Amino acid sequence: MKLKVQLTLDDYRKWHFDLLYGNVRRGILIAGLTVFFAIFGFYVVMATGGGRPVSTGLIYLALFIVFLVIFIPASLYFRTKSHFESDKLIQEEQSYQIDESGVKAKSEYGSSDVPWDKIYGAHLNKKYITIALSKSRMYLLPARFFEGEQMQEMAELLKNTLPKSKVKGKI
Repeated sequence: MKLKVQLTLDDYRKWHFDLLYGNVRRGILIAGLTVFFAIFGFYVVMATGGGRPVSTGLIYLALFIVFLVIFIPASLYFRTKSHFESDKLIQEEQSYQIDESGVKAKSEYGSSDVPWDKIYGAHLNKKYITIALSKSRMYLLPARFFEGEQMQEMAELLKNTLPKSKVKGKI
């Protein structure tokens, strides 16, 4: 299967947000922790009675909730732009040849040929497929670059060539 991919800032940003918030269990955990700390903070404020501890407790509680709800997503939003703009290679068009022998990637600046036994893992979902070369380096293949049933065929190829423990998610 051949693919030509040129990532945009939007692709890169959506992928990062999906890593942080996309997993349903992770989203439930974040919401649950926010509610827990809100209730716990309110309990602490009420248990300490009136006076200075109440106002200080409320301030800390409000700051924590603002941190979870506003600062983390805003920070991720601006950080992804900085990372994307500083990585000129990720902005270039990449050509991929993916078959039973492995993944061949080619761009204007070079090429790589990675056999399946050297692939760290893969993650599948309806928005993208990632093929990880290591914990920190991967090929990101957004769904918009697949035609027809190519994405499903790619998922089947990954499931058939990589050990089951290395393929996460489903399409």
